[in-house]
Amino acid sequence: MNVMRRGSTEKLYPKNMLFTRRVIDRITRLRTTTEASSDTEVIRQALLLYEIVVKAIRSGEKLQRLDQEGKITEIELVIGSG
Repeated sequence: MNVMRRGSTEKLYPKNMLFTRRVIDRITRLRTTTEASSDTEVIRQALLLYEIVVKAIRSGEKLQRLDQEGKITEIELVIGSG
C-alpha cells in the first residue's frame, strides 16, 4: 500500500521500524525543538543531513563546529566504507 503526500506528487510507502525508548525520546525532543510536523518529518530531515555529511566526508572534506565564541572544533565521525 502507498499513499500520496499532501501537496506532493511523490508516493509514500510505509516502513515499520523498531526504536529503543532512548531513540523515541530523541525524536520527540527534536520534533518539539524544531516544530516539525511529525516524527516522520524529523527522520526525513535527519536522513537528508546525514546524506550530505556522508558525501562530504567521503570526498575528503572535514566537518567543523563553530561555537558562539568563535572557537572551531573538528567533528570526527566514522563513516563506513560501503
